[in-house]
Amino acid sequence: MTTFNNDAVNTIFNAILDDVSYTEKMLDQGIGDKATARPFALTWASAKYSVKLVKGQRGLALDQSAKNYEAARKAVQRVLDVCFPAMETASVAAPKESNQADPVAKLLKSFEKLTAAQKKKFLAAV
Repeated sequence: MTTFNNDAVNTIFNAILDDVSYTEKMLDQGIGDKATARPFALTWASAKYSVKLVKGQRGLALDQSAKNYEAARKAVQRVLDVCFPAMETASVAAPKESNQADPVAKLLKSFEKLTAAQKKKFLAAV
């Protein structure tokens, strides 16, 4: 396992003014994604908001019973979003499936249920 400099990571989280992107700063510390940065963000938020860390089912987590839990949780999310913003990608939107039946298909289905005489009368009217 690679060792990281916690103080350097905390400095990055606390930094506000700088021209270099936060992602580049995190990469310089050997942290390349949100999943890797999350334990550091949790440790930082735990210290900053006085919320204990607990071992959850999926790893390290903030104590949900703590008074400042929501503030710490939101801070973790914000720093991770700033350091690793979601990538905007151009994608082709999938056609939306409609719950409504196609009106033409509905009409044809109804037409098929007509008797021969009714079909003849309908076609003569159209």
